[in-house]
Amino acid sequence: MTNANERSTALEGLADGLIGLDPARQQAIIESIPEGKPRNDFLNRFISRSAYQDPVCAAKMLEFMEPHARQKALSESSLLGQLDGDATKETQATAGGMVASVSSSLFQENPQEAARWVAGLPAGVLLDEGISAITNTWVHADPVEASVWIRSLPAGFSKDRAVGQLINGIRESDPSRALAWAGSIGEEARRNSQMNRVFQSWIETDKTAALEALKTAPMSNAAKETIRQNAAQK
Repeated sequence: MTNANERSTALEGLADGLIGLDPARQQAIIESIPEGKPRNDFLNRFISRSAYQDPVCAAKMLEFMEPHARQKALSESSLLGQLDGDATKETQATAGGMVASVSSSLFQENPQEAARWVAGLPAGVLLDEGISAITNTWVHADPVEASVWIRSLPAGFSKDRAVGQLINGIRESDPSRALAWAGSIGEEARRNSQMNRVFQSWIETDKTAALEALKTAPMSNAAKETIRQNAAQK
C-alpha cells in the first residue's frame, strides 16, 4: 500500500470515527490535525460522509476550514442540498449562517467571485443569506458598486431585502437616491416602511427638501399626511 493510499484510508477511518461523537470531542480531534491542507482534506472527507446522516453537524465542521476550502466543500458535497431540504429552524440557521460566512470571506478576496458563487446557490434561505451577506459588506465598502450589483438581481424577496440594506447605508448621506431605491421595492409593506424611514431621517437634516420630495413620492395621501404631521412637530 502506498503512503497516499495509507493516508487516505486513515483519513476515512478518522472521519467515520468522528460521526456521533460529542461536539467537544469532535473539536479536540479536529484541532489535533495540522491546519491547512491536512485539516481541510480531513474535513472534506467528514462532510462528504456525514452530509446525509447529520447535515447540521457537517455544516458546523465548516467553521474549522479556510474560506476557499469551505466554499469548495459546500459546492462539491451534497451538504447544500441536504441543508436546504431540511426545514428545521436549527438547520436553516446553521445553513444560512455558514453561507453568509463563506460569502463574506470570499468578498474580502474577490467581490465578483463572491457574487458569482452566491448566484449559483439554490433559491430559498441559502440564496437569501448569501445575497444579504454580500450586500451588507459591499454597501459599506462601495455603495455605488453595490447598487450596480443589486440592480442586476432578479425581482423578489432577496432583492427587496438587499435594496433595504442599501437604503440603510445611504439614506443619511444621499436621501434623494435612497428614496428612489425605496420606490423600487416590490413588496408594498416593505416599500412603505423604507420610504417612511427615509423621510423621517431626511426631515431631521433638511425638512424643506424632504417635504418637497414628499409631494411626488409614490405613497398614499394618508401616509404623506402622517409624515407632514410628524414634520410639523420637529
